[in-house]
Amino acid sequence: KMTAALESTCEETVLKALNEVLNEPTIVKECVDRASFCNQLLTALKNHNSLAVTIAEVFATLGREEYFRSVAAECGVITALTPLLASTRDVRLQALRAVGNLCFDNDLCRKQLMGSDGCPVLAGMAWECSVPLPEPLSSRMKCVVCGCLLNACNNNEELCKEMLGLKVETALIELLAREGEDEAVLQMALKALNTLLCSEAVSLDGLVTSPLPKVLSTLLHQLVDQDFDLFDGIHQVLDTLVENENWQVAIVDSHIAEQLLAMANQELQKKALDIIVQLLKNDTCMQKLFDDGHLLSKAVEWLRSDDSLPEVKGSAALVVGNLARTDENCKALVQSGVVPLLIDLVHWKGDEEICCKVHTASLAALRNLSILESNRLPFLHCGVVDTAIEALCSPAATVQFNALGVLRLASTKQVEVCRHIATSKGTLARLCELVGQSSFSHIQLEGGRLIASIVKYSSSAEVVKEVEVCGGTKCIAALLEAAPLVIKNEGVIALSLMATVQGSQVIETFVSQNTLGLIFPLLRDESPELASNSLVLLNSLLATSAVLAKKIKESDGYLTVLEGLKDHTNSEISSKAQLLLQQLQSLAL
Repeated sequence: KMTAALESTCEETVLKALNEVLNEPTIVKECVDRASFCNQLLTALKNHNSLAVTIAEVFATLGREEYFRSVAAECGVITALTPLLASTRDVRLQALRAVGNLCFDNDLCRKQLMGSDGCPVLAGMAWECSVPLPEPLSSRMKCVVCGCLLNACNNNEELCKEMLGLKVETALIELLAREGEDEAVLQMALKALNTLLCSEAVSLDGLVTSPLPKVLSTLLHQLVDQDFDLFDGIHQVLDTLVENENWQVAIVDSHIAEQLLAMANQELQKKALDIIVQLLKNDTCMQKLFDDGHLLSKAVEWLRSDDSLPEVKGSAALVVGNLARTDENCKALVQSGVVPLLIDLVHWKGDEEICCKVHTASLAALRNLSILESNRLPFLHCGVVDTAIEALCSPAATVQFNALGVLRLASTKQVEVCRHIATSKGTLARLCELVGQSSFSHIQLEGGRLIASIVKYSSSAEVVKEVEVCGGTKCIAALLEAAPLVIKNEGVIALSLMATVQGSQVIETFVSQNTLGLIFPLLRDESPELASNSLVLLNSLLATSAVLAKKIKESDGYLTVLEGLKDHTNSEISSKAQLLLQQLQSLAL
């Protein structure tokens, strides 16, 4: 019945059939031969020009369904619709809706759009939206144009490149700059623009000097605090732009960052802070925002307020951590009173997932603040160290890692801190357990470095003995396999101290764990410091062990390497290698 109606020469009969489809689109889905139905619509379009609006509307309505998009692509509907984009406004509106819906996530329809020269027409319509016309386009038309661009270009590099070549991004920026535009138009224009900005073909650097920074700043300034949808559009664009270094600086210089900080609604604050944290990764932006003072003031305000959402407090902690990248900044941050606020945040209890993020961010901030040596001992007395010790019991790996970072930095060159950690009930045992059982290499390394730091800076034979009893030798020995030179060196120095203090107990561990094999590659390292320290370690071990002397003689290449080091250009290495060979010969007797 429907087929016969569409094939009728009577326009009234065809129109009635079309309206039936509009009123009940599901009848098409029930068709046995959908392709035939689609072709009948195309025939009706060709034979009845006066029904173009309604036929285009039918295609637009059915184009919302994935099954029909595939059928339409096979039948070449886009090619038939493209000429309608140059028709009257009513026809253009429905044709645009149809093209946009059919191109959604359908690359075959998109190819047809390009093949039928639809891109220049669509670009021209984008420019019509952006300039004053004697008969202005309706807000709905502008929304549909932007929506069509969005659906056509989304995740399609070929179409994005074509539209960028036609300067569509400039047209969209001009549209956003027009005063008095409906919020719905602005939302769609932002979405369409962001799709183009995500393209590999776009020159983000070139847009820094365009009106876009000012446009975004103006939109934020005019934003009503409850305009969630409009803010989402602005946020998406900023989230794309903030990955570009030049745009990071532009966002700060155009006061966009300042406007983001002014958001009073906490749901908007969370998203605004995501952008701020991204900006802080740029050293220039970080220092500009710190020197301004407003960001730090807001971060302290959010951390202190009982009304702040936990996610907002967590983001504020991330802000503090990112600001703590210079000694002067660290001093000012501590003076601002953030430390006790961060400690309180680590103790906050709530939703498990949110807790993990908040605790991680807070500990990361405390870790960065611990980089400044003058902060370390005060951190012991104000509770930072004990807070980090407690956090080692967290089940979350990110929390454990940052807690280890706080303790390692706080213990570096600090006798009192090292001894406090070592004598806190069960802490050393927990550390060794964490390093030994964690499947995360970062935790293994950070924990091993902390134990090595305690050995090196505690200046206590009792502490060294406790480290050995808890299994710390194995944890430190694992550092010798790390890639960074500084970590290998830390492990070698700590093991030398342990061998000197503990002697036979450490040697037993070396023999059982085959740690001797880890030292051999270090002797051939290009770093004179590492090779020299490794010779000191071997010397300490062999001072009381004929067993290790025998193992060295049985190891392929050990004596050869030592003989070669005798002629090393570094006199310190040369003399240590010669002394070690003499010691080996003496022990062998």
